[in-house]
Amino acid sequence: SAIRLVGALLLEQHEVWTTGKRYLNLEPYWQAKRSQAATDEPPHAGPAVVA
Repeated sequence: SAIRLVGALLLEQHEVWTTGKRYLNLEPYWQAKRSQAATDEPPHAGPAVVA
């Protein structure tokens, strides 16, 4: 029964990816990657956290 459960989960994941449903919108990520590649600047790490 565990094999059937894993098979069903894998099938559901495959259907989600093929239909294009996404839980996260990656468009802002890809826009940042394109602008970073265009400027050839290293990514900004932000302020350091001191404990």
